[in-house]
Amino acid sequence: MKSLDDYLKLMKTGDVVEATQEARTKNATLLNDQGTKLQKGTVFMSRPLVEVEIEGKKLNAILDTGSRRSYIRLELVEGFPLAPVQPFQVKLGGETLNLTEGRFVSGIVKDSSGRAYRFSNVLFPVGDLGEENGKRINLLFGAITLEDWGTVIDESFTPPKIDYCILRKGELVEL
Repeated sequence: MKSLDDYLKLMKTGDVVEATQEARTKNATLLNDQGTKLQKGTVFMSRPLVEVEIEGKKLNAILDTGSRRSYIRLELVEGFPLAPVQPFQVKLGGETLNLTEGRFVSGIVKDSSGRAYRFSNVLFPVGDLGEENGKRINLLFGAITLEDWGTVIDESFTPPKIDYCILRKGELVEL
C-alpha cells in the first residue's frame, strides 16, 4: 500500500498515469500532519478554496473533486468566447439546471508555493455557486479540469497543499 508521499514521488518522476490510477483505488492508509493514521478506504472529497486571477481580477475558486465539470458565475462571463457544447442537465446546489453553452476562460492559478500557472478551460455559466468559508465562490473547478492540470491536494496540511504537476511541467498527458 502506498502513502501520499509515494504518490507525490510518482507524480514528480513523471509517472502521472500510474500515480493517478493508484490514487483512484482509494485504498492507501494516509498520515495526517500529526502522524495519525486515517481510516483505510477513506474517500476524500476535497474542496480547497484558491485564488485565481482573470482579466486582472482576483476571484475565489473551489477545487471540487466531487464535481465532474467546471463552472463560473453567470455575471462574470461577459466577453469570454462562446464554446458550443451538447446541452445537458446537472444538479448543482440542490437545483436542476439545463446548460446549453460553455465559455472559454483563461486566467492564472497559483499553487501552495505561490507559483503561477496560466490556464484556459471551458467553464459552464451558472447563476450562483454559493459561499465557502464566508467567501463568495466565483468559479468551481471540477475533476476533469483538476485531472488535466495534474492536481495533487495534500490534506495532511491545513490549509491543504496544492500542486498542479502537469501545469508545472508544461506537459499534456492523456489518461
